[in-house]
Amino acid sequence: MVLIHVKYGEASMAPAVFNPDCESATLLDYVRKRCVKDTEAYARGADARVSAFIGEVANDLQRARASLDRCNRNAAAEVDPEVDAEDADAQAEKEALAAAATQAAAKVEELEQLEALRTAQKDALISGVGLFEGLDAVDLQEEGGAALNLRSDPKRNAKDVLGHRKTYVVVRVGAPPRPPPEPREPNAEEGGDAEPEAGPDPDAIIPLTFEVPPDPVEEPAAEAPVAEEGAAE
Repeated sequence: MVLIHVKYGEASMAPAVFNPDCESATLLDYVRKRCVKDTEAYARGADARVSAFIGEVANDLQRARASLDRCNRNAAAEVDPEVDAEDADAQAEKEALAAAATQAAAKVEELEQLEALRTAQKDALISGVGLFEGLDAVDLQEEGGAALNLRSDPKRNAKDVLGHRKTYVVVRVGAPPRPPPEPREPNAEEGGDAEPEAGPDPDAIIPLTFEVPPDPVEEPAAEAPVAEEGAAE
């Protein structure tokens, strides 16, 4: 039996396996339906997960900013030019307040970076799923190569074109529809309404794959040093 591997959707999704021993049109229809179904299922789960993360980060960031404001106010309130530079307790307290403010600022910066990452993940999901909107015609291409144009001979047996166990990428034939432009008033300096924008390119070949920025990698906790066996205490 001839089998092929077909990639589509988010980069982390495993390739699907198809038997190409059928007419090219039949195979492409199976592939189109499967890639839409799988990608929509993946996107629903991923979107729920990222949306939950965005909510958590927003709450953590709100608390961290409030903590930073308190630290900054405390540090400013404790500044007393009359304090003797030799007063060790006063100096230690000032240093502790400054260190707390620095630590709070670092936490805010860390959470802001995480918030930006989660937002980028959400945007990548929306953009990636948008590639499948109104999907009507697909084809296959070799990884990094040109489309195989199986559509040109829909009755031909696909296994005569595709190699056993080879991996192919699903491509969309025709650009996805664009969102309607926002209405705007005519510009008198431009002499009335602007020229309408051209519609989506019906001959565009667009790979139906996309990438979502990966989650941050958590640094492993440092382990306490272990004394060597037989070492003197």
